[in-house]
Amino acid sequence: MKPATFEYHRPTTVTGAVEALTELPDARVLAGGQSLVPLMNLRLAAPEHLVDVNHVAELRGITDAGGRIRIGAMTRHAEVEDSALLAQHLPLLPYAVAHIGYRQIRHRGTIGGSLCHGDPVSEWPALTLALDATFHLQSRTGTRQIAAADFFLGHFETDRRDAELMTAIDIPVRPAGWGFHEETRRRGDYAVVAAVVLLHGTADGCTDARVALAGAGPRPIRLPAVEQALVGGPLTDAQLAAAATLAGQHLDPPADLHGSAEYRRRLAVVLVRRALADARSRLNTGGAA
Repeated sequence: MKPATFEYHRPTTVTGAVEALTELPDARVLAGGQSLVPLMNLRLAAPEHLVDVNHVAELRGITDAGGRIRIGAMTRHAEVEDSALLAQHLPLLPYAVAHIGYRQIRHRGTIGGSLCHGDPVSEWPALTLALDATFHLQSRTGTRQIAAADFFLGHFETDRRDAELMTAIDIPVRPAGWGFHEETRRRGDYAVVAAVVLLHGTADGCTDARVALAGAGPRPIRLPAVEQALVGGPLTDAQLAAAATLAGQHLDPPADLHGSAEYRRRLAVVLVRRALADARSRLNTGGAA
């Protein structure tokens, strides 16, 4: 199928893009187009105006911002995968992003596009939730910063307003052991469930933990009960197993053609356990892959 008729706009500045989103009725941002274009072809989305931000250079790039890494919203997944800066300071990101689709998809898809689409099974929402990321959004009236924990509201629903443009993502840099595991039906498919784990401290005494899941609810979710169970004592095999078991007790996952709620619940336990083991093994290496 082909999309319904629309008008195409190609600003070259953030200001121009924001003005277009403000002035044009029923306008949508075109970033990588990996989700929007298929929806338009199926007539599940029919915006009157497309605002293509691919030529806004200031929206791209990965920079060291002093204690945090700033990633432009139009940065491609492949740029994250190949970034030497991220490999040094946030190696979880290149590793996890390599699981998104195929290389061709990662060359087109963008971080901001994925986050604003808000698919609860995609990797970026869960990653940014676990990493305590902050999103920068700009409108005609000014800029706004919002934590990842407050941005994802529900199934394909976020706190981005109609006339706002996501411009950048800030991620704090903290040495941590990390783990990432996901299960897909086939390589390159969307995850059925994905688990992200960050551990701070040492294997003899975890001081802080972050555990997030994709595919286990209508939005990416944190598991505070699991996190609390990890803090304090040494990270023994028994403690990791007990903490992972708690993951299944605090979930109400959806059921669909890819799996029942019970399957997702059990899968979450397995993936959290594997991610915890990987994170523990990386604690004493400063988070190195």
